[in-house]
Amino acid sequence: MINSGLSESNFELCLLTFPEAVGRFLRFELGDTQFWIEVCHPQIVKEFGLHFLSQSHFMVGSPSALSDHDLNQKLRQAAQKYGRTLYVPSGALWGGQDIQRLNDSGGLKALFVRMSKHPSCFRLTGDILSDWTEGEGRRVLFSGSVAELCPLAPNNVNTMAAAAVAAGTLGFTGVRGEIVSDTA
Repeated sequence: MINSGLSESNFELCLLTFPEAVGRFLRFELGDTQFWIEVCHPQIVKEFGLHFLSQSHFMVGSPSALSDHDLNQKLRQAAQKYGRTLYVPSGALWGGQDIQRLNDSGGLKALFVRMSKHPSCFRLTGDILSDWTEGEGRRVLFSGSVAELCPLAPNNVNTMAAAAVAAGTLGFTGVRGEIVSDTA
C-alpha cells in the first residue's frame, strides 16, 4: 500500500473551490515545508513565489510566469538571498538539456518554437480566436517573442517558456514562438 502522507484534513483542500483553497492556504504557516511545487497557474507564481522561496525550495510548473522580467529577476534574487533553489522543469520540452548546453557553450544564436493545436485546445486571453470557424484549416495566431506570447496563452506555452529559460542568453525576448490553430 502506498502512503501519500496526506491526512483527511489535508486531502480536503483538494475538494475545495480555488478561492476557498487559496483562502485556507493564506491562513497556514509554511512550517517545515522544504519544497513547494506549483502546477496551477502562472498567477500563483506571481502571488506566492517570493514567499515560497523565503521558506523553501520552489519548482515553477508554470514557467510562462517567468516571462515577466521583473518577477523572473525577483525570484532569482530571492533564491540566492535565501540559499534556495528555483527549479524549472523541462516538462514536454524535448532537447531542453541540449538547448542549455548550446547556450552555455555560446553556440546558440537563435531559437524558434512552433506549436500547432486544434483551436478548442487553446486557452487564450483576449479575442484572438473570436472569429474562428470549424473547418477553417490552418492559421497562425501569433508569431513573435515568447515574452509577448506567454501572457496571451499562459496555459498553453509552458514548453516554450521552458525553452526560453534553457536558452538563457536569448531569454524570453530573444526566443521566438508561434502558435498555430489547425483544424485538420
